[in-house]
Amino acid sequence: MNNGIVHIKQQWDARRQTFRPTKGNGQADGDITIGPAYCRFMRSYRNAQKDYLELHEMKNPKNLVFWSKLGKIVGNGNANEELGRICNRLKINKVTTHAMRHTHASILILNHESLPYVQHRLRHQKLETTVNTYVHLIEEENGVSDKKATELMDEGF
Repeated sequence: MNNGIVHIKQQWDARRQTFRPTKGNGQADGDITIGPAYCRFMRSYRNAQKDYLELHEMKNPKNLVFWSKLGKIVGNGNANEELGRICNRLKINKVTTHAMRHTHASILILNHESLPYVQHRLRHQKLETTVNTYVHLIEEENGVSDKKATELMDEGF
């Protein structure tokens, strides 16, 4: 992550305990932009992490953002467990990292972002994947668009 850009180059394979190419043998590689507030938060998080690791004389040899206090890579299961604890403390419904991905896409679609843009953000290889996954939201938006189109067409009469 640098200047609001997250570079996606590989993914963690928890079973093999190593990095490997992203889905489609690297076809999901790319850059995703994030907002300044999120960047500030992540920089703050990284600084706190660095201080913690130095204090405990621990290393982060792969320079990862998410690194456990035990000096290990945080896998998806562990991330979901921690999210669950945070949700419990906040007294909100539990969420997973994958659900957050769907929420991100849903917000984009409901805010009228183009489907090719959503496809790009999610790193879907095919637009069809995005459409099939979010067809319920697309149909909902089509209903709104249909109403707007009808109103626009009536303006001339």
